[in-house]
Amino acid sequence: ADARDALFDAIKDPRLNGKPILIFANKQDLPTAVNAAELSLKLGLPEVKASRFSIRPSIALRREGQEPDENVKLGLKWMVNSVDSDYKSLSERLSRQTAEQKEIE
Repeated sequence: ADARDALFDAIKDPRLNGKPILIFANKQDLPTAVNAAELSLKLGLPEVKASRFSIRPSIALRREGQEPDENVKLGLKWMVNSVDSDYKSLSERLSRQTAEQKEIE
């Protein structure tokens, strides 16, 4: 519930609303790991309409000599593609939000 509450608090922030969000379902090598579909339900993502999400199962820390987790690469690729596909809108929005923040400070 803590992760869900933190995620929903973040999504409510107008600076994050509508921006892509990447979530890693880490520690998939452990028997108690929650898979990506189950994590999506536990986090309440089907209820969220204002942002784009991707959940990737992952094993962030690999043993020495092992290749990096392909899902980490795919998740980062998704994020880059998501930003790239909406770059103009995101860039304009970020500039506007940065200017607003400077006025407050």
